[in-house]
Amino acid sequence: MARQSEGAWYRKGKDAWYAKVDGRQIHLGVKGKGNAKAAQAAWHRLMATGTAMTPTAPTTKAKQACEATVKAVADAFLADAAGRCKPSSMSVYRSALSRFVAKFGSRVAASMRPHEVEAFANRPDWTPSTKNTWLSAIMSAFRWAVRSGLLSANPLVGLRKPPCGSRGASAVLTADQFARLCEAANPAFRLFLRGLWLTGCRPGELARLTAKDVDFGTGVAVLTEHQTAGKTGRPRLVF
Repeated sequence: MARQSEGAWYRKGKDAWYAKVDGRQIHLGVKGKGNAKAAQAAWHRLMATGTAMTPTAPTTKAKQACEATVKAVADAFLADAAGRCKPSSMSVYRSALSRFVAKFGSRVAASMRPHEVEAFANRPDWTPSTKNTWLSAIMSAFRWAVRSGLLSANPLVGLRKPPCGSRGASAVLTADQFARLCEAANPAFRLFLRGLWLTGCRPGELARLTAKDVDFGTGVAVLTEHQTAGKTGRPRLVF
């Protein structure tokens, strides 16, 4: 297996798994090429507590859960998410967690309480949707930490999030507003605006649309990659 800049990597000559921390190669205490999952778990523990699972430095799950800081949880979550989440999702996670770490990074994660996080997100310049997104990202990191064994329990259970606001009708352009937009746009972008106006799809969906996605007989575009694909498991139809 090729060495990676982040995460656990296998050294064939030693038949063991290592990780690089601050320029140093750390033995994760896991042997055997087939033990990638155990090595990854050991790396997550190392990120959270600064201690690898080696014979000379034994740790317990209880100790790890007590010692893991908010920063350690955030760092380990982001490192894991980078390999499975879309760039747009990673951007949201990084933005939310950077603010969270700036405020609470040195705190022991298990000591955090829902009302503290809610109070920090209760900013007058944030909309309910922004607060919901920020709090959802924090909760995702803590839930992942429990599944990964970095925390024995989620201290943010019961955290309250405001509902996402919907702009609804206020976001719909009038025919006059649309005409003025088209008048100001260059010819190429005018076509793009017209596509949005006629289909009601998201800008990103239309930007990625290619001829192979369109059934010209029925006038339907079938998108397999879209914003809600992970939740619905179904393609999105654009008429």
